[in-house]
Amino acid sequence: MKRILGAVCGLLLGLVLLSGLPQPVFAGPVDWQEVPVTSEGQQWWDRGSLRLNKNGNLTVLSRFQPRPRRRVPMARRSAPRPAAST
Repeated sequence: MKRILGAVCGLLLGLVLLSGLPQPVFAGPVDWQEVPVTSEGQQWWDRGSLRLNKNGNLTVLSRFQPRPRRRVPMARRSAPRPAAST
């Protein structure tokens, strides 16, 4: 039984190796168009990605960068920090 299982595993491994490993996919050039900035963040859309789908809806590739949250400043210390020990 172990011999048959080993043969089947070897056969499957051979098929995977012969089928080739997935090749990387590279995206084509993009033509980012900036949308006016809002309080939520900044957005861009790709002019070359405009497509009509089978339902007749317009689709587009877009990218959104949320506005960074304000960091609360740390309380100032009255005494300087001690030097790092060596």
